Amino acid sequence: MFNFQEFFNFNNSTKDRSDPSKIYFIGVESPTSSFTSMKTALEKIINVNCPKCDDSSPSLPCKCKLPFAKFEKFFNKCIFPCENSSNDLLSSLNSLGNGKSVCGKILKSKDIGFKCLDCGLDNTCIICQECYEKSNHKGHRTILQANCAGCCDCGDNEAWKPEGNCTDHQGFKGNEFEKIELLPEEFKRNYYDNFHMIFYLFFMACEDFFTRCGMNKPSSKLSRIWRLIARLLKNVNNDDNVILNSLLFCLLKKGFPEGSGYKLSHECENREIIYLSNNKNKCQCSILENIFRFNILLEKENQKQISELCISLFGFYDFKQFLIIIYTKRRKTRFHRSLI
Repeated sequence: MFNFQEFFNFNNSTKDRSDPSKIYFIGVESPTSSFTSMKTALEKIINVNCPKCDDSSPSLPCKCKLPFAKFEKFFNKCIFPCENSSNDLLSSLNSLGNGKSVCGKILKSKDIGFKCLDCGLDNTCIICQECYEKSNHKGHRTILQANCAGCCDCGDNEAWKPEGNCTDHQGFKGNEFEKIELLPEEFKRNYYDNFHMIFYLFFMACEDFFTRCGMNKPSSKLSRIWRLIARLLKNVNNDDNVILNSLLFCLLKKGFPEGSGYKLSHECENREIIYLSNNKNKCQCSILENIFRFNILLEKENQKQISELCISLFGFYDFKQFLIIIYTKRRKTRFHRSLI
């Protein structure tokens, strides 16, 4: 694990943590020295005084770019500890499963889409112009539609017949999860360990912010953390690589590992209200479940990023089923501070 403490040149001396505008990870148990270093480095980054991001002076230059870039660079070093190992790994993956199984392109108001009455499994199914031009619909009943909305269904076996798929999106074949085993063990271990750390710190910050500030308005500090997480995920997960997307799905589908020592305050089994007590317990929720739990505290831009993250995994039948279950459970969720 890279030494964040040495890089960011900070110490662990006691500071005044009473400023309600800042986020601190108070009272968190630190399972490892690496966790302690990441926690303090993250505090340092998210509490940068940036008038642009905090909306006090949007016209001023952003002060987050340099700290973000530093954190990104060395977070990636934690996952790819050897020089050039990132490029070597991604190059080797090209032969194992490069290419998206499902297009999933978001169709906007000015886009053109195509419906095929012979390939679409219902009247809402549509594909983008690029996929239509790379597929064979000769003799089919097709309809050009302007001002589309939704996402391209090419490659989605639940929406589009396989014979109508384009050459780039042949659908989820089901063996991508098996190919995860071909990834180096050190990479997988580093990937899970480091993303578990930063997701745990993000969820802790959400609970701390709600405890102190409630839900009066979205938090620019929490949004800053999510923006950083989204960039870190994008750096490691190539959108066009099915195996890396499979790894991302596994990360989001599971919770924190046994023995990690990661504890949170919400009541996992409560489906309609999130109770935050003074007692922290091992969280039984999946990573994605907690993202949905706390997304109400984020700005609209971040909520859009979460939607795009989910859409990128629509090629997995299991993910869509998993997403439906989570959405159903959390649809009526609201926050409540318990009296415990």
